[in-house]
Amino acid sequence: GGLVVGSNDLLDRIRVLRNNGLSRAAHQRDVLGRYDVATVGFKYTLPDVLAAIGRAQLQKLDGYLARRQAIAAQYSQILADEPDLILPLEAPGRVWWLYTIRFASTVSRDEVQRRLAEEGVGTSVLFPLVPHLSAYREWLRDEDIPVSIAVAGSILSLPLHPSLSDEDVRRAASTLKRVI
Repeated sequence: GGLVVGSNDLLDRIRVLRNNGLSRAAHQRDVLGRYDVATVGFKYTLPDVLAAIGRAQLQKLDGYLARRQAIAAQYSQILADEPDLILPLEAPGRVWWLYTIRFASTVSRDEVQRRLAEEGVGTSVLFPLVPHLSAYREWLRDEDIPVSIAVAGSILSLPLHPSLSDEDVRRAASTLKRVI
């Protein structure tokens, strides 16, 4: 990853925050290793072992992305004729992290999710509404985001990961259609 920032002051602050709030990284300290904890910070560096695993995983990235694309295409094909669903848009270069569907207003997302779980199809609602999260309740209310409130109760993410078989995808999609 990386950052693009608009000022050197902000960049310097980010560097301090990512290194436990230390005023200087180990390689920048004087001979005696002196430093100060300038602010409360975080440890956002990756341990060497995890970095090595990550580098090895990068070699599989193209295959993972292609498989996710194939799964999304399969879902779209199977679910295309379902009038109670709004399917995600496909776009050139889209990376399929999630396959999130939206139900028509006559369908209860929670009931569908419950019934899918009973049938062994795992789904998720990955984005809870911000005003419903404890840390943000004082800043944002449901009435501040009416469109989000209206949409949030009607979306559901279907299983999507590279190890899903074609049969897994067909089963999830056909079970969804039957449950609806």
